[in-house]
Amino acid sequence: MLLQRIHTLVRRPSRPVGQVRVGRVAPVPLHRVAVRVNSSARDSTDDPNASYQLSATNEVELEAERLWLATALTTWLDEEWTVLPEHGDLAKAAAEAFVSLRRSGETDMGAIVLGVAGQLQAPALAGAFRATFTDPFEVSNKLVETVMLKDGCNVCCTSDADRERIQRVNAMMSSASV
Repeated sequence: MLLQRIHTLVRRPSRPVGQVRVGRVAPVPLHRVAVRVNSSARDSTDDPNASYQLSATNEVELEAERLWLATALTTWLDEEWTVLPEHGDLAKAAAEAFVSLRRSGETDMGAIVLGVAGQLQAPALAGAFRATFTDPFEVSNKLVETVMLKDGCNVCCTSDADRERIQRVNAMMSSASV
């Protein structure tokens, strides 16, 4: 009986890890889930298996998104731990990976989580991750959460601090462009 219970607790989900579900919150397996979404402001579908996807953007919007994400992730890392120069390096690398995936036509957030995390596992960033007490998947997850919050989605397991941080970054970026 105990062995059956353990097997039930650790079984893998039937859908790929990292797939984002819009609608009802997906059951949370014991292994890491990339992002769980309650609802989407951009997608009003009632299909609980639908994936949140980004709309196509042009080169100017991608460059603005890269700068905004690098600032937002640096701010998150600095506030979450302590201010370190490595935070800027990680944030810049994550933002560049995101834009690279978007340029290649990727729109599915689950694929973006995995793609960004994969690019952040480059040996050149290993020292930065050691110094920051974080890992590529944590940064990749926060990047996707941040994009979705900025886009008006209600993302599960985020806090008021996350939403306030986005407002602060928006204010910083708008004052810098003036």
